[in-house]
Amino acid sequence: MIERYLYDVVRRLPENQRKDIEEELRTLIEDMLEERQAGSREENIKEVLSELGDPAKLAMKYRGEEAHLIGGEYYPLYCQILKLVLICVGVGVAISTVVHLVVQLPIQSGVVDGVVDGFVDGFLSLASLPGALLEAFGFVTLVFFIMERNQVKLQKREPWSLDNLTQIPHKKAVIPKSDSIVGVLVGVFIMVIFICLPECIGVWCKNADGELVAVSIFNLSIWSKALPFFIISMLAGIVDDFVKLIIGYYNKTVMYVSIACSLISLAAMVILFKGYEIFNVNFVEELFSITGETFSEKYDILTYWKTGIAGVALSNFFLVLIGAMILIDLAVTVYRTLRYGQRGNER
Repeated sequence: MIERYLYDVVRRLPENQRKDIEEELRTLIEDMLEERQAGSREENIKEVLSELGDPAKLAMKYRGEEAHLIGGEYYPLYCQILKLVLICVGVGVAISTVVHLVVQLPIQSGVVDGVVDGFVDGFLSLASLPGALLEAFGFVTLVFFIMERNQVKLQKREPWSLDNLTQIPHKKAVIPKSDSIVGVLVGVFIMVIFICLPECIGVWCKNADGELVAVSIFNLSIWSKALPFFIISMLAGIVDDFVKLIIGYYNKTVMYVSIACSLISLAAMVILFKGYEIFNVNFVEELFSITGETFSEKYDILTYWKTGIAGVALSNFFLVLIGAMILIDLAVTVYRTLRYGQRGNER
């Protein structure tokens, strides 16, 4: 019970303060127990912890909270979400800048003009970073400000007692923050590329003038119709990782969100790959017109692309591959939730 009480207090504190405060509280509890002579140790523990009070309120005292714009139980979650949103916005702008510099420079007809235009575009993209970060900061802050002023409950809380102390998650139920953060950032990276520069996803080769050009593997003529389904699928994955990052361990909430996001992502992928001809059927012809190379070897995949078989086969291959990845991730979530998510008090 002491361990559960300490865990419920320190989990609400900044990470750099948790160890010292946990040791301080542990010493305080032991000193208070030594002062009690009558009664069993279990009864004394209950009395001491009851005297110390609600872990949430005790954590607030250690944080020294006073008048605030956003505070209380909202503040730790606000900090986590704000950091993640700012990182995602920064990564998105950085990707856009790098892509402008790397992609636009070689495709310009004039070297000097290409250098100038590339750096101008990159500078303009980078110059938008402060504004984008400020907008993200303002939006997240406004949302949490409204939530706190209207006392929106982040989770159902019963009146505090020793019986409803938060369980310490099983060590195998804990979700590493790095996994969730990487998942969100990779999702943002892919979305930026597919939204801004789908024409650059393909084969890069030199034309007759020695300039680098890209032959896209995607059918760009229908890209505006297909892109929303791709975005929906990616956003579902980002939401899934985001919830895992916030909660931090496998439980029923994480499992239900993961199931919902996986179904949404799968449905969007099925519509995308089966409802649209997203791959460029003229890919081989365009490649031949630039390089002059023919593809006639028996085991050359481009030979099959040229015959038209790849249109369906390639879509089915990627649909099965992406579907398998989504289902494997969901299976891991369901397994760990059912196996370890309900077990606590193990550190």
